[in-house]
Amino acid sequence: MSANLGLFEKNLSKISVVTVGRFGSIAAVGDFLEAIASCGSVSRAVEIVNNAGLSSNDKLSPLHIQRLINDDRYLAKCVAMAKQVAVEWAESVLYERAINGYEEITYGRDGAPVQVKRKYCAKSLMEYLKANSGKYCSSKVSANGDKDAETVDDIDIGKIEIESYANYGKA
Repeated sequence: MSANLGLFEKNLSKISVVTVGRFGSIAAVGDFLEAIASCGSVSRAVEIVNNAGLSSNDKLSPLHIQRLINDDRYLAKCVAMAKQVAVEWAESVLYERAINGYEEITYGRDGAPVQVKRKYCAKSLMEYLKANSGKYCSSKVSANGDKDAETVDDIDIGKIEIESYANYGKA
């Protein structure tokens, strides 16, 4: 999982035998953690694992899994790392949409695409910069301890929405 694969494997190998037994196998624990990394939610991961063809006797309960996480610190560490992978993936999607935009397709009555707009969301870009750049933090403190007059809230990005168009079937 990400750059901390060794740390992840180390914690995975320390999960208690009782916990592994409740999942059925260490492979099942790994599947569960991969599901968390792909969706970012323990309850959704339980649903994904349960829908993966388990018999009704082997289905996991979200409440039971949450208790296992609370009782096994190594499982808790693995879950935290899996959630971090999900957060990093979400950040990359946000960045991609903010920088490269996304397509919005308009369809005609016949169901054929008529127009494509490439949209860019300035607000998403600003939120990304606030989270990842000291320059855009919500409050800046100067060397003498005073807050600078200009904060991120003072920066007016307006309602910027850039579009580019492509027409289909029109000359």
